[in-house]
Amino acid sequence: MSIERDIELFILKSAIITHGLRSAFSEQRVGKTRGALEAQADSLVADYLKQVDFETLQDAERMSEFYKLFYALENDMNRAGFAGGLMV
Repeated sequence: MSIERDIELFILKSAIITHGLRSAFSEQRVGKTRGALEAQADSLVADYLKQVDFETLQDAERMSEFYKLFYALENDMNRAGFAGGLMV
């Protein structure tokens, strides 16, 4: 397989996983509630975020979805007993 085909396949698989995770997160209401700790953190950074341009904040919001995906996958694999791609 060519590198381009490998990249296309990776992107398509990532899109399918992302869609599935978003659906599951939505159904289970994951990430929809803000606790006291999050509210306090929000109040601490709110003034700083007002200084950042809209485009950068938009990019950060988009990137947060990737962080959520990678965090979920990594922790799921750790719980399943995977280490370095090998089952332990």
